[in-house]
Amino acid sequence: MGMETYARWINTYNFKLYEYNSINKVYHNIRKGSRVIFILRHAERWPNDLKQGGLVEKWIKQSKSLWKKLSWWIFMDTNSDFYWSTEYKRSYQTSYYVWCGRWYLSFIENKKTFGENWEKYGKVVHPIDVVGPYYLWYEMGFKDLDRKSIHMANKLCELTKWHPFSFITSHDNLVIPLITWVSEWIIKFTKDTWVNYLSWIVIIVNDTTKTREVYPVKTLKTTSMVI
Repeated sequence: MGMETYARWINTYNFKLYEYNSINKVYHNIRKGSRVIFILRHAERWPNDLKQGGLVEKWIKQSKSLWKKLSWWIFMDTNSDFYWSTEYKRSYQTSYYVWCGRWYLSFIENKKTFGENWEKYGKVVHPIDVVGPYYLWYEMGFKDLDRKSIHMANKLCELTKWHPFSFITSHDNLVIPLITWVSEWIIKFTKDTWVNYLSWIVIIVNDTTKTREVYPVKTLKTTSMVI
């Protein structure tokens, strides 16, 4: 069976489609036998235009909070996790910290600061063609958004099929179109209500029934940010 078998998606959970869901509610209600794919905007970065700018210091606190929300639950085998990020520092820092939290939470919590060791871990920077230059949404606008979003979701379902827990860190120019698609254009974005850091979509996949469910999710308390 090919990836197109995932083109049908349904909603069987009591989650919201037209506004953000709490990650606590989503993550801890996922049923056994399913797998998850998170596609999110990176954590908070320094307010500059440098593409290689890293995360602000308070991300340490944010990451600890996120680790707890992504505790093992039904996804106990962290060896089966899949992580990916774009090449930007803020993106692979986010994936790296989440990876460390699921693997070495007790060790890292005892350290005052994080070392800059993420660059040694190519584990969190996997090139994925479907999330590459072809999907630079801000360049091609929202034309064919639904079709391209479904295509991307199908590809990611196929790519991560051996990984119960997948964590893909990207940027607002990818997450905004996906949230727009998932919410059926109800969630809208302006320069005054932009997508917040650590906002994402979750894809819940059931390989037995060949179905996929997609919902908008938030980690931080607010649902938007002022540019």
